Amino acid sequence: MNQNGRQEHGDNAETLIEITPDNNPPLINIGISKENWKRLVVAKGNETKANAWVRSRLHEVSGLSAEVRGIYMRVMIENFFG
Repeated sequence: MNQNGRQEHGDNAETLIEITPDNNPPLINIGISKENWKRLVVAKGNETKANAWVRSRLHEVSGLSAEVRGIYMRVMIENFFG
């Protein structure tokens, strides 16, 4: 896993986005396809902004289960690229 919390294995691998509060264990790992992650980074301008977008979307549903947050994130990404 690299410093930004992404783990890649091959062209079709998922990118793992770890949402981690400061000095605490990860709250959730969200699988985003490598292709969608690259598109999101380009659309937002850089990885920092793409990560912030993901964090903001997950904050919207922070009270829900990890499974539901993962589903919500996939839906938000699909809607983003509409």
